[in-house]
Amino acid sequence: MLDANIELRIKFRNGEQKKFLEKALSDIKLSELAKIAGVCDRTLRDWRREKYNISFSSLERICGKLKIDLPCDVKILPAYWSVEF
Repeated sequence: MLDANIELRIKFRNGEQKKFLEKALSDIKLSELAKIAGVCDRTLRDWRREKYNISFSSLERICGKLKIDLPCDVKILPAYWSVEF
């Protein structure tokens, strides 16, 4: 049974998550983009550094608000993808 609070994550190819976020940041400030994504500035900076994978819901909000196409060459990671059973 899946927990409704679990966020799906998006796996970009190396370097592509940073490029996507840099494109989104071309016309707005980092703090504004963080508000759109529903996260704090630190989380957005971590995503830009590719320390963590961006959440699917945040990606959808960014694309919807900024009129950016959803990236097509990404992988949606299943819930609990990083946990070994």
